[in-house]
Amino acid sequence: MAGEHFSHIVLHNVSQREKFSTPKMGGGSRLPSRVPNREAHAQALLQRLQSSTDAARDGVNRRAETLTRAQNGFYLTIQSRPAEPLLAERLEQRKKNIELLAVKEEHGTTTATLFVPESSSQFFQKKIEDYRTKDEPRSKEPEPKGRRLVDGIGDIRLANLLDFWTDDPDQFPGDDTVADWEVWLRPVSSEYFRQAARDLGAIVGSGSLVFPEDIALFVRASPNVLAKINDSSLAISRLSSARKTADAYISTKPPDQARQIEDFLARLQPPGANPNAICLLDTGITRTHPLLIPLLADADRHAYIDDWGVDDHYGHGTEMAGICGYGDLTLAFQGNGQFPVPYVLESVKTLPPVGRNPYDLYGAITAGCVAKAELAQPQRKRVFCLAVTTDEDQGHRGRPTSWSSELDQLCLGSPLAQKDARLFCVSAGNIREPQLAHADYPQFNDLQELESPAHAWNALAIGAHTEMTQITDATLAGWIPFANNGNLCPVSRTAAWNDTWPVKPDVVMEGGNYGVDPADGLGYEVVELRLLTTSREYPQVAFSTTGDTSAATANAARLCATLQSQYADLWPETIRALAVDSAQWTNAMLAYVPANPKKKDFALLLKRFGFGVPHLERALYSAANALTLIAEDSLQPFIKTPKKSVSLNEMKLFPLPWPLEELTALGNAEAHMRVTLSYFIEPNPAESARNQHSRYPSHGLRFAVKLPDEDLTEFRKRVNKAARQNNDSPHHESDENWLLGSKLRDRGSIHSDFWRGPASDLARRGAIAVYPTSGWWKSRDHLERYNRQTRFSLVVNIQTPHNDVDIYTAIANKIAIQI
Repeated sequence: MAGEHFSHIVLHNVSQREKFSTPKMGGGSRLPSRVPNREAHAQALLQRLQSSTDAARDGVNRRAETLTRAQNGFYLTIQSRPAEPLLAERLEQRKKNIELLAVKEEHGTTTATLFVPESSSQFFQKKIEDYRTKDEPRSKEPEPKGRRLVDGIGDIRLANLLDFWTDDPDQFPGDDTVADWEVWLRPVSSEYFRQAARDLGAIVGSGSLVFPEDIALFVRASPNVLAKINDSSLAISRLSSARKTADAYISTKPPDQARQIEDFLARLQPPGANPNAICLLDTGITRTHPLLIPLLADADRHAYIDDWGVDDHYGHGTEMAGICGYGDLTLAFQGNGQFPVPYVLESVKTLPPVGRNPYDLYGAITAGCVAKAELAQPQRKRVFCLAVTTDEDQGHRGRPTSWSSELDQLCLGSPLAQKDARLFCVSAGNIREPQLAHADYPQFNDLQELESPAHAWNALAIGAHTEMTQITDATLAGWIPFANNGNLCPVSRTAAWNDTWPVKPDVVMEGGNYGVDPADGLGYEVVELRLLTTSREYPQVAFSTTGDTSAATANAARLCATLQSQYADLWPETIRALAVDSAQWTNAMLAYVPANPKKKDFALLLKRFGFGVPHLERALYSAANALTLIAEDSLQPFIKTPKKSVSLNEMKLFPLPWPLEELTALGNAEAHMRVTLSYFIEPNPAESARNQHSRYPSHGLRFAVKLPDEDLTEFRKRVNKAARQNNDSPHHESDENWLLGSKLRDRGSIHSDFWRGPASDLARRGAIAVYPTSGWWKSRDHLERYNRQTRFSLVVNIQTPHNDVDIYTAIANKIAIQI
């Protein structure tokens, strides 16, 4: 970025609200093929259904004294015909209180598990009888009534405990093996479950996580006992193994030489009055180190349980505190001018000094730690730094876990107002293999998925890269750096899943490197390739070294807290957007992309590195020829009118104050534009269990940019069907001139993409639309979220190659702000 630094331009009240409906037509779910014999198919299903209901009758009668008729009933599993689709959503009948609990796809077969109340026990029998005897009244050609659903059904049976299991089927415990479970309950029956568990001697965790359609808690029991509990209560909606937590902490010997702390403290410019904060959820912080005392008040140290104490029992929290405050101290010590730190530190001890937290409480403990910090300083803005992940949830494949869902809720704050939204920087997690073979890098990283809770949609997930490659130690002759300059940190995990789930990690930051011993080709820690930080052992040991995704997460929290201090009034969604908007891929990362790449070639970069490495200066400032516009706004994605289903409601149109003359004068010179859209979703993990990947979020938002040869009317018609009249169609159907394109960028709850082209074309693209897509606020209308507003942040960055072209002043003059 060249030239003088200016603050970004924040736009106010520039958007126009208009009614919206999606212009997309056609598509939809694949339909099952016709069965050879309608009568035989129906009779077979009716027989299987009758056998199942007969087998369920004893249990229904036995529970009649403890459960109401609406709560009593049975679980039914409906399986598709081999290699045929099952329209599972149509199995759920809310008016009949029939609940779709889980959908699984294995080996070309789809299995849906449902709760059927006693009062609706005849529903599916009538459905199949109608299919057998009636035709669709509006079909152009003869078609059995309900064919699209019933033709897809291959089998019907009572559900067993394994049907609720969402992990690897091979990992399901033996019948009498006592195991730790993460049990998801139907809220209406949760108390029946707890009572039955007590009666049968199962151990139930004291805490629980509450979501819109789920309650998650920890249970220790054998499958046989758990099945008896569920037979009494009919409460379970799904099961998984309990997720054990792990620290992922690196501890190495401190550097041999201690530096002069007093010289640095003389240059330190501590925060002023009423500062923002970085709140570390970690092992506590020991405050004896003179570098931490100016940033950390004793009153700002807390513990989830007071008896744990607030000092650091392990060392990791104090190491992270040094990185959060100063970054790599090796770099901080090299300067000679003032070193400002515009925020303070807070600490909430999240891990106990002895043993480990109960598996079931990790989400609840995170929420409790957040409350501790916020109750102590309710007016203070803060960024949360969470470098604690779990290493025993491999196999989530991007699907939400109870911990990641709780983190999404914490980021959102109140879904009614979002005034208490929070920004979390969370570690992607480290590869824990004791020996890393250099020959397997980085393909081995591609197979190691992010640990929970880093795949939370709303959190800023941080992976690690490195620019530390110099090995000068004479005793390490012949050693080489594990990763080359700008590449992935050797232990950083990646998004080892398909493109259904969000881009993760969001960004990568410095996490240090490893050295490769030529004798065995394995990677080892080398002091020179680690980050220098504060030690809890002060004064006996002044400094420690650290690295990996923990250090990267602390670096990211530092960047975000600096942004928040510079732009105190901006939302957490906006700070997240600025961090992503400032990120770029390094040359080492881009080397994985072939010459003349297609959009799909960038998928590998997104999985390994997210959007790249954020740059603080670019995130903080605009320049005369590199301008960032920020708009914070809200819209109501959905609406429900009387006697109609929930539908899409509105979009926002942003006619931007564009530097038309300045860009036009540049003609065919290449100009750059980047658009980043950030918002927080309300999670509903029940939707992911029903295999509705796109409906875990409450809603989605997307952006579209005006094409050079469109006027505003044509642009509105292209993106908004409601803007069209008399069935007219737009001249342009799509905008393909983007680096990533919608298929790669439209995942998760932050979307960022790059445009490059002639400046004269960019001059005529000064309008952006933000519009809604579906989510569970729309599909789960019985939860009555359809009338809620959602906030969003839109960041638009434009840049010209000529330093002498002042597009900043041109826009500032248009909106009458003082530079």
